[in-house]
Amino acid sequence: MVVLAMLLVGHQKVDVPPIGHVAGFFVGVTTKEQFERSHGKGLAFTGGHPHGGRTWYDPGLHIRISIDPFNYSDNGAVVDGVGIEWVDEKDLEPHVPRIHLKKSQLGILAKLRRGMLTQEVEKALHLKFVGGKATQKGLVKYRQRLVNWDKDRYTTWTISIGADKRLTAFDVLSE
Repeated sequence: MVVLAMLLVGHQKVDVPPIGHVAGFFVGVTTKEQFERSHGKGLAFTGGHPHGGRTWYDPGLHIRISIDPFNYSDNGAVVDGVGIEWVDEKDLEPHVPRIHLKKSQLGILAKLRRGMLTQEVEKALHLKFVGGKATQKGLVKYRQRLVNWDKDRYTTWTISIGADKRLTAFDVLSE
């Protein structure tokens, strides 16, 4: 049974499934600007928009967090995907800002660890992966705006893990 995280955004109810809460983000709800107010500006990279992507590193968890927001809500650039990769600090690119996530911000990271087998990830998250992906349903709807006229809602969250036999990275995307 899927338990949905309930949030209030403005005056509307928003349902983000459990896999949508990761590394301080509610994927499809949290904006780049909200996260940067709490953790400082990430290292910019070009993604869907010039210099719109951001990267941070948490040395306590040994993870690189990458986002590339594309659509916009009234609060800013919506983080519609989060990439997590376990990286040793010595192998990290220079100038990536360091952050320290609180335990309450971990979301599904609290259940995952580097090197887990796919079956262990399935058991920890109560999901079944097919072709390296698992999906959960939810709903986030935004006021339709010219800047994202073709995308005013998210209804599906997908977690993708690599083809490796052991967990080294994963992505959570909302569509």
